[in-house]
Amino acid sequence: MNIKEFSATIIFSAAMFFGVMSSQAFASLITYEHLPSSNSNLESFHNASGPILADDFTPAITGRVVQVDWWGTAANSDTWELVFHTNNNGEPNIDNPVSGGLAKHETVFATEDDSDGDGIFMYSAAWDPEDLFILAGMDYWLTVANHASDWDWALATGMQTVGSDQFSAVSSTGGICTDGGPHCGPWNAATTTAVDLAFRIHVVPEPAILAIFGLGLVGLGFGRRSTKSNNQPLKLTC
Repeated sequence: MNIKEFSATIIFSAAMFFGVMSSQAFASLITYEHLPSSNSNLESFHNASGPILADDFTPAITGRVVQVDWWGTAANSDTWELVFHTNNNGEPNIDNPVSGGLAKHETVFATEDDSDGDGIFMYSAAWDPEDLFILAGMDYWLTVANHASDWDWALATGMQTVGSDQFSAVSSTGGICTDGGPHCGPWNAATTTAVDLAFRIHVVPEPAILAIFGLGLVGLGFGRRSTKSNNQPLKLTC
């Protein structure tokens, strides 16, 4: 490949990339989505012993988590506990005895919406810590619990529209975490039948992707300079 072909390839790749990114307005991309079908009648309540619910997901792309959405009944509190876990043989892994798996334990304030009036609310919360990166094809678990009682997570419906999951939902009624919550298990099947919970994860792309394209643009500039230099007429001196 000569310098002109290389430059054309870089220009095309950059145009495609920035075209996609501009169409997204650099917004988050959905890496997992499982929409709701009905209320689960499974309570997820953050107190010393729970219960709280968790379900797994396998993201479609690699990136940094920026927002989490989930569905359920009307909540009595706008304060929630979200925890991301790695997978441990079909249940949430406990990497940190204080805050649960991945040590990503966050108190959030969520907005709610039930515009269609079906009694299933969509909750949305920004994930403020900027150090939670998830990898495409890896299995993770998410726990969501309200700070008041009598909140039920919604059941999922059909196949996932983005990403996938591998396991059924689990529940914890343990109080062994030193943070006062049940995020450290023990974990048990949420019911006697397979249950999936409704939620989705938003990410922004891995910064390394941006770096690769940045290097490509640098290479393009260098190539253009080299071509320009090579096209200069030869000057003879006496």
